[in-house]
Amino acid sequence: MIEKVVLPVALQVVMDDIGWFNGRDTRCTEGPSRTGFPRKHVAEDYAVIDAIGRAIGQKINCPLVIGEWDKKNRLRGMPHATNNEAGWDMASEINYEEAERCFAVMEGAEYLEYAFHGLMHGYWQDGISLADTEFSRPRSLDYKTKYAPSSWYEPVDNAYFESHMETFFKIYEDWGFKKKIRSFTSPSSVRSGIEENRHMVEIMKKYGMIYWANGWGAVKNLCEVIDGVIFINKAFTPASVPYDAYGIDPDALPDYSFERNDGVQYAEQAVLGLHWPNFLQYNPKRNLDSVDAWARYFARQAEIFGVMISKDIAFGASQAVYRKKSVLDFKKGGLVIDLSAVDGAGALGLSDTFHISVENSLSPSAVKGAILTPYEKHKAFTTYALKRTGEKTVELALK
Repeated sequence: MIEKVVLPVALQVVMDDIGWFNGRDTRCTEGPSRTGFPRKHVAEDYAVIDAIGRAIGQKINCPLVIGEWDKKNRLRGMPHATNNEAGWDMASEINYEEAERCFAVMEGAEYLEYAFHGLMHGYWQDGISLADTEFSRPRSLDYKTKYAPSSWYEPVDNAYFESHMETFFKIYEDWGFKKKIRSFTSPSSVRSGIEENRHMVEIMKKYGMIYWANGWGAVKNLCEVIDGVIFINKAFTPASVPYDAYGIDPDALPDYSFERNDGVQYAEQAVLGLHWPNFLQYNPKRNLDSVDAWARYFARQAEIFGVMISKDIAFGASQAVYRKKSVLDFKKGGLVIDLSAVDGAGALGLSDTFHISVENSLSPSAVKGAILTPYEKHKAFTTYALKRTGEKTVELALK
């Protein structure tokens, strides 16, 4: 029976780096990496995100870089935030007609959810790009460490981190963005350990962010709950999809694996980590050509026992906590699910509903401690929703 029942991972797309107008990677001239896309970004590049999200029934989580929307030049004079502190003049560079088109699509996109990413996705000293990270910096400012080991970096302090939060939301308000941002993704992963970065969590919560998705070498498992914030690991990215790859064929992508691409064994992976170009075509009028193929890809993942498709970042993060911290005790005729550790973690964004998948050779016949309803029927298994009724355990009879 153990092999026939599982709390599945709810696979959530976290697609970095929306918000840029210029797609070009300009690190060779000390500029930002941007998306690495060889043209300007346009409104159609946002529309395809919404279309794919709609096709798979998921709000795509999109970490937003907002610096190129700075129409009031709020970044001018801001230490380390740009490669031109004194002369920053984004207000004169914005194509306002296209920006308004992008804004209208972004705000109207039901299946596109913003996450906080940053201002310009980097760290500069006297016009020199020292790192692609925005919230960790080189321990020494005398040399570039963009490609150095994580140990060469240190997290920024609270004042620096909060100044970027404040400026981000001022620019956000300048344009009239309305969507609530409830999740955080640090540019170019997180460096150092949990304790070294813990101070950022209180500031995230101050700004309403209770979910955190990132690559982070210090967290070699599905998730952690850090002072109430649910962190989920961005571990699953198909090796055939570099950050700047566009025009890709989803039908050719490998399926979800419980082993990371470099062979490092992870407990599970809750995030499919992608970047904006991965959804795009060079000709923006062809962007929607790939929607059906992406729908097929996610339908294929949904047929893997132990995997389901998340509805949004809250759904995926909450299910991750239940999967990691629930204790399943299999007995003759069923199982008992102990949820004490789930509740003890203190996750702020925890749902009262979680999901369990059961191979179709078995069928639930009774349940205590939750209300059981079928959620999705698949070829080899059925996934059920369990809405808790307040108890610390759920008992499930199977026949």
